Formats: sequence, structure tokens, C-alpha cells
Amino acid sequence: MKKKQFFLIFSIYFTILSCNSGKLKTQSDVVNIDSNKEKMIIANKYLANQDAEIIEAYAKRRNWNLQQTQTGLWYDIYKKTKGDSIYANDYLLISYKAELLDGTVCYVVDSMQPVEIRMGKADVKQGLVEGLMYMCEGEKARIIVPQYLAFGLLGDQQKIPPRSTVIYDIFIQKILK
Repeated sequence: MKKKQFFLIFSIYFTILSCNSGKLKTQSDVVNIDSNKEKMIIANKYLANQDAEIIEAYAKRRNWNLQQTQTGLWYDIYKKTKGDSIYANDYLLISYKAELLDGTVCYVVDSMQPVEIRMGKADVKQGLVEGLMYMCEGEKARIIVPQYLAFGLLGDQQKIPPRSTVIYDIFIQKILK
């Protein structure tokens, strides 16, 4: 009987120790985590700056007059109107061409068959939503979305490769109320 009690107590003690061993962090573990975070921040800033330089050179070669936002998005509204402004959760009818910096056309939605999107919906990428917020109904713009605001490290797993900057030539046909 004493063996069973000893074994039971030993098993409980061992279980408690093994469960806690994964949760306890030493000061050196915390320092390593902070150090790794710092390294990732530095690497991401470097890549974002590199992307910005590439986009700026691309626009310069084409004589595009782009404006850069604080997030790193670039845009040029080349056909302006006095149409209605766009707000969060609006539904839009848009046509667009999405291509890569190397000229590869990924997607085309022509004005004869526009697509309906909802601002702020999860499947509309953050960078595109931001760019559309600068536009009004009836306007045309070029929006250059760096990879971290577009499809990120994975791409869209269809036509847009991983870590790709996407250029949208976009026309807002109508804001649906």
C-alpha cells in the first residue's frame, strides 16, 4: 500500500512540476524574447524602407506624382471629381487592374462588370481600404500597396506571389447607399 501511495504522490508531484516547467520563465528568457522582438522590429523597418525606395524609383520612372501616407501606402488620384466621399462600411462598385511592379497583371475587373466591395470587410486588404478612403465617387487613382499592407508574406496563394507590392489602377463607379 505504501508503494501505491508513494507512486501516486510522486506522479502528482511530477505532473505539477512538468506543467509548471513550461510556464516559468527566467530573466534570461525574457531578455531573449525582448532581444528577438527588437531584432524583428529592426528587420521589418529595414524591409519597409527598402520597399519604399523601390516604389519611389518605380513611380519616378513613370513620372507619377504619388503621395505617401504614414503607413507607407502610395497613391495618386489622376481623375478627380466632386463626387460623394467614401466612409467606413460603404458598399462600392469598382473596376480595377491589379499588377505587380514587374508589370505582371494579376487581376482585371473591367467597368462593364464592376465588382461590389464593402469597406472594412475582412477580405478587402487594409492597404486597398486606406487608398479608397482618399477617393470620391467617380474618381480614378493609382494606389501602390506595399506587401505588408497587401497580401504579406504569403501572397494571395493564387496570382499574387509572397511579399509582393501590388499596384491598383482603380475606378470608383458608384457608392451604393
